[in-house]
Amino acid sequence: VRIYQLELAPQRFDRVKIDPANLTADPSFEANTQVGTPDSCYFWCNLEPEKQGGTVYVDPTEAVHGFHALRVMVPRREAAFFLDPYPLRNLETGKPLRFGIWAKTQPGKEFRFGFTPVGSRGAGEKVEFTAVDRWQKFECDFIPDSSTVRWQLEFDSPGVAWFDLMEVTPVAEGE
Repeated sequence: VRIYQLELAPQRFDRVKIDPANLTADPSFEANTQVGTPDSCYFWCNLEPEKQGGTVYVDPTEAVHGFHALRVMVPRREAAFFLDPYPLRNLETGKPLRFGIWAKTQPGKEFRFGFTPVGSRGAGEKVEFTAVDRWQKFECDFIPDSSTVRWQLEFDSPGVAWFDLMEVTPVAEGE
């Protein structure tokens, strides 16, 4: 069996690039060992299975980097989804890090989401962002208290949003 990739359209131009200092695995959701399922992270919902109904999948129709973005659909306010990326390991304790992610929503809509570091100063304190209908980068800084840090994204706003290029990078001196 032979498999060929034919270029039927010009390659997509990346509007942004992955930071060479990025510490996250699969920041733009390009690694898909199973179609539509993102690698390097876990998802869970705060409701019993019979009350769920939202979707989370890798979408090839929208992206700010590469060919895929993460599409999140939350049907109602109480049906929050949580994304837990793989933890960062072997970090220098006390050195500031910057979390960044690109997001957009459906035209004319807003979508709230939150970032919560675990294992860092201010752990458990959620930073909230509101995405709009154009690609926009959201960032916040945090300081790890240990050599391993986890973080969580919470999607708790009804609607549909796309997320791409999720990075954690060291903050340069003087920034």
